[in-house]
Formats: sequence, C-alpha cells, structure tokens
Amino acid sequence: MTGARGLMIGRGAIRNPWMFRQIRQHLARQPVIVPRGGEVLDYIHRLYEAVTSRRCRRRCRYRR
Repeated sequence: MTGARGLMIGRGAIRNPWMFRQIRQHLARQPVIVPRGGEVLDYIHRLYEAVTSRRCRRRCRYRR
C-alpha cells in the first residue's frame, strides 16, 4: 500500500522480542499472541542480567 520495500525495527525488538512472531501471525491472519506478565518479567530479568556486569556491585547497576 505504501510502496515501502522493507521495515527497520531496531530498538522495538529489544522492547518486544515477540514482535517478529506477532508480525508473522498478523500477516498470516492468525490470532496474534500477547505475552503474559510472567513471560515479560522473565525476559526483563534475562535482559537485565545480560547487560550488567557480574563484578559490579548492586548499587553501581542503577543510575541516579
């Protein structure tokens, strides 16, 4: 409809890693999944652990 050849998602994928599956479901006219709270919380914990240093004390992980 718009003539666009592609789509750049970038940061949106970090915020919503389910986005790609949701897009495929939408294009296939299937019900789009919405992650439950526990799934989102688990993802947030895993993302947090991935970007923080194990050697860093807890207080240096937060910005004031």
